[in-house]
Amino acid sequence: MQFNLGSRMALILMAAVAVAGVASAQSEASGFTPPQTNITRMHLTGDAAAVWAVIDREWGRSGCCGRQDLMQNSRYLDLLSDDALVWFWGAPAPVSKESQRMEDAARADSKAWQDKRIAYELYPQGLVIHGNVAVAHYTCSVSVVDKNNEIKTSSCRSTDVLVRERAGAPWKFLTWVTGPLK
Repeated sequence: MQFNLGSRMALILMAAVAVAGVASAQSEASGFTPPQTNITRMHLTGDAAAVWAVIDREWGRSGCCGRQDLMQNSRYLDLLSDDALVWFWGAPAPVSKESQRMEDAARADSKAWQDKRIAYELYPQGLVIHGNVAVAHYTCSVSVVDKNNEIKTSSCRSTDVLVRERAGAPWKFLTWVTGPLK
């Protein structure tokens, strides 16, 4: 779905984005807690809460929605295991962590990251945890501002596999696949 910035809906969305941007800037300065999401409203505990927190952190990696900006120096890749193989939305094939790091470095001096994520919401569909392996299925809604300054909103579905070295260790992505929800 696309909105022309001249439309009333786009103006409402842009106002919301401006407020969110101010809130985001204030959150970093004041330690403000990011807004509640479907995941945080689920009141999860233990491993389930830890897994969904990593997934939510990765989706907020651009700094949107009051989250920490992990794009600079590809810090979002720290959320991946060293042997990760992930399939980014729209990519022709899965890539390794090191391949993605090289691609990010090549894009650093260009305008390749044209779209700016301004909002997202995750809708958990299922989570299975077996020891140190977790599989999460969910759908999502994502809004971006593109290079033409138009807001685009799309829906997707995703499956993530996360692993940890031992109980109590941080969860990291081993793989994911995300695509449009049809």
